[in-house]
Amino acid sequence: MERRILYSALMIAVTGTLALFIFKRINLAVGWWLGILIGLVNFSSLLSSLKKAQTASQEKSTGKFQQVFFLRYLLLAGAFFLIIQLGREQLGSAVLGFLSLYVALFIDYFLTPGVKLN
Repeated sequence: MERRILYSALMIAVTGTLALFIFKRINLAVGWWLGILIGLVNFSSLLSSLKKAQTASQEKSTGKFQQVFFLRYLLLAGAFFLIIQLGREQLGSAVLGFLSLYVALFIDYFLTPGVKLN
């Protein structure tokens, strides 16, 4: 994962955490950080599996990539199931924390010059 994306995600994470502490919602900060952690692990595992699929042969990579893809989403569902055991508020803040990484990616895409979609 590129450092600027990681720094953007961590900057959003710290800003969200400060906002939650200012409003004295420490219980939501737990869900927020769990969501951010899950998002970072999910994104980095997706990047690593895509890099491995690019270097492997076509026949081997398709089956293996599908297995890893399914396993990753099964683990995501399990993680969010465990978070819902903490409470509905924590689940909501975890979902927002999870999505904050993708907000950082969106911001990075528009602020980085020379990046084009194929």
